[in-house]
Formats: sequence, C-alpha cells, structure tokens
Amino acid sequence: MIVYDILNKLGYNVQPTEMDENIRLWAQWRRGKVDSFHKYNWYNGERDIQCVRSSLQLAKSVTESWADLLFSEKCVITVEGEDIANDEEFASQTAAFVKSVFDSNNLWIRLSEAQELKCAYGTVAYIPRARNVGLSAGNGILGGGDIITDVITANMIIPLSWENGVINEIAVVSDKAIGGVKYAYFQLFVLNGVYEIHNLLYKIPDAGCYVPIEDITAIPGFEKIPAKISTGSRVRPFVIDRPNIANNIDPRSPLGISVYANAVDAMMQCDLTFDSMSTEISLGRTRIFVAPEMLKNLNGKPYFDPKDAMFQFMPGLAMGANSVNSYIEVVQPQLRIAELEEGLRLALNVFSSKCGLGENYYRYSGGAVTTATQIISEQSAAFRAKKKHETVLEAALYDLIRLIIDIGINTMKMSGLKPEPQIKISFGDSIIEDVQALKKQDMLEVSQGIMKNWEYRMKWYGETEEQAKAAAGADAGVQTEPAPSVPLQ
Repeated sequence: MIVYDILNKLGYNVQPTEMDENIRLWAQWRRGKVDSFHKYNWYNGERDIQCVRSSLQLAKSVTESWADLLFSEKCVITVEGEDIANDEEFASQTAAFVKSVFDSNNLWIRLSEAQELKCAYGTVAYIPRARNVGLSAGNGILGGGDIITDVITANMIIPLSWENGVINEIAVVSDKAIGGVKYAYFQLFVLNGVYEIHNLLYKIPDAGCYVPIEDITAIPGFEKIPAKISTGSRVRPFVIDRPNIANNIDPRSPLGISVYANAVDAMMQCDLTFDSMSTEISLGRTRIFVAPEMLKNLNGKPYFDPKDAMFQFMPGLAMGANSVNSYIEVVQPQLRIAELEEGLRLALNVFSSKCGLGENYYRYSGGAVTTATQIISEQSAAFRAKKKHETVLEAALYDLIRLIIDIGINTMKMSGLKPEPQIKISFGDSIIEDVQALKKQDMLEVSQGIMKNWEYRMKWYGETEEQAKAAAGADAGVQTEPAPSVPLQ
C-alpha cells in the first residue's frame, strides 16, 4: 500500500497487517450489508438470479447496546470535586476550563457516539487540538485560541511506535477533496524530546500516484496549518480508547478489535435465518391457480384482477374437466415460522454471548431485534464485561482531561490551571445495579462505624476528601473550631 510506502520513506518501519482487512470488514458489517455475504447468485435451472439477503443490522445494534452501557447521561465526571456537567459557576478554574471544552465540543454526546465507533472499529483516538493560536514567525507558540476535539476511527490510524501495548506515536491519514482534486492528508504525532505534529499533504492526480505538496499553506483550507509544530510537552497529544478485549486477530498489533470480531459467523447465521423467514413468508402466501378459460368472461373482460398476485395462470389445468373445481386450484403452503423463530432465537443467543452480553440479551419480536431486558445482575456476563471495559474507558477519560488541561497550559498559555487536578469518574450503573440498595448498604456501614461519613460522600457525591470532610462535619453538627469556654454558673 502506498500509504505504508510513504511512511517507510519517512523513516517509520510500518507494514500492512491483517488488521487492515479486518477493520474494513467490521466497517461493512456496521453498515449492514457485506457484499461477499449479502449479495449472491441463485441458479433457477435456467440462469443465475442476483439476490440480496435481508439483514438484521446486528453489528449496529450491538455497538449501540455497548455505547448505552458504557457512557450515558448518568456518567458523572468531577474535576477538583466539581461536577463539570453542572451549569453553575465553579470555584476551580481548572474545572471551569474543562467544562467549557466539553460543552463547546459537545463531548457528552460525542463520547457516547465514540463508544459505538470503538466497539465497531476496535479503536478510536481522541485528538484535542488548539485552534486559532498565536504563532511567532518561527512557529513559536504565543498562546490564546480555543480547543476542538477530533474523534478518529481505526481505519485512519497507523501506529508508528508502541511499548507494552501502549501506542506512543501515530499517523492519521485521511482523504481530502479540494477544488475537484484529491489529496491525502498525513498527520504524524511523534516524540522528539517533546511531542511534535507534522502535517504532510499529497496530491493524488491518478490512482496509485501520490505527489508531495512542498508548501502546505498554499492549498485552500490549509493556510493556517504549519508543516511542523512542537507541543512543548511530553504528554501524548492523542488518547487511544478501545474495548478491553485481547486481540486474537493480530496479537502483535496494539490496536483493539471490534466487539463482534469473533461473532461474524454468528451474525451470518442470524441473517441467514432472518432471510429464510422473509423468503418463507414471500413464497408461502396463498396462490390460486386458474385455467385459461377462467381468465375472461364472454364479453372479453377478466373474471379476476390481473394485478392481484394471488392469481396465477396455469395452462392445461382444466383439460378434459367439466366441473368448476377443475378450473380453480387453491394452494396454501404450510409455513415454518415457529421453527425459524426458534432457530433465530438460538442464533441471537450465540451472537450476544460472543459479543460479551451473555445469552438472552436480545429477542426477535415484531419483525425486529429488541433488547430483552434492561436489568442486569452483578453475576451476569454483561455486568462483568461492562466493568472490564470501564477500566480502559476510565483511563482514557482521565488522559483526555489531562491532555485538555496540558493544551490549556502549554499551548494556550493559560494561567491558574492545575496540571494534575483531582479527577473522579463515576459511570452510574443504575441500569444494571440496584443503586438504592448499594447506598442503603453503605449507610448501614456508616451507622456501624465501618465507613466514614466523608467516605460515603466521596463515593456517592464525587466530592474531594476536603469537601467531603467539611460537609460531613457540618451535617453531623461537628464544629470545625473549638467552642468558646463558658464559666459555670
């Protein structure tokens, strides 16, 4: 592939892997139609008929399910003890800054969408970047500007270096069309003491031909994009997020795999069964075969509506017959819907289990696949898988917030931001856990002295230790300063 050839000429030893083809396959399943499976030919005894199988769109459904479980409106993120989802003035300048970036980038919605994308493609990268920053003549950073955040899927990411599964450098390759001309845009995030961002543009006049653009700022839309910029920081300028599933496609790759990477066969079985149900209903409708004599009356007008697909002309049906029954034959095939529905139920169980949701998570009802239950016990496979995925997501959210703050300090030159603030993330498991029961248990432990009041507040209110202790003391009527002594009467 030419993209890899260009990166090798730039000094990066990268090669195409099995992951490239699998990522393309996962993307096709997410769209719902895979040409190699859903398109097929059927020989009718005379010629091949082109057919298209029906699809349940299961890849889309399962990634939506995981997105709902992993990041919802119940997720609470506190910075310096302040919930950044609240619309209030913050005492912490750091929390106020993070909130402003989340709000201006619509990150509460986009992070939920990103969970769906990572579960489909196996990996996403969050790349917050400063915009409209003042630069000196030598591309030195003067500060100012704002932050926008890109969400990049695995089909655009090429890892350049990694260690122990942690990606340290990446290339992001995307296609651009400017003035009817195709371009390939390369962004290299590389570490040279501090992280640098290299911007390269290649014109594609013909398929397989990449011509480097010497001055990227001469191309419309790239006027303010320098060829190279230093972040001035060793903090990675990107954050990698992926499902917490070991890569069995290419164990050497640091990229993650789709939640349905090992459930493709199960998806095929579900779609085959669903398509069989559609065919069974289409071919199993009642048909009335009529003899030629029954098509028209004596005036030449048709006895039956010629547009009604129920009636079908059958030459020779009434040959030598005198009775009306010999002119009309009704055929009502016996449908196997119950057997097919049972087969689909079993196939859905295999699929949901292979995707980490356990059996019986989906059911087929009313011609569509729906979620069978919204309550998941702590012992269920879905609950355990959710907790497992949350460990990676939590780390990614921590890194994203710290990166946003780092950009604010080193690129936007903002003062008053803490480089290492206290961050707490609570995913809000009320849809799968009895939160009230858990709170009741903790309150019991508080009353028994096993848990402290302030520990309870830290756990359930997202407060810092200082805030929780102060609030717990006030709630209990504990005085924070010694009371003045009063002489005995």
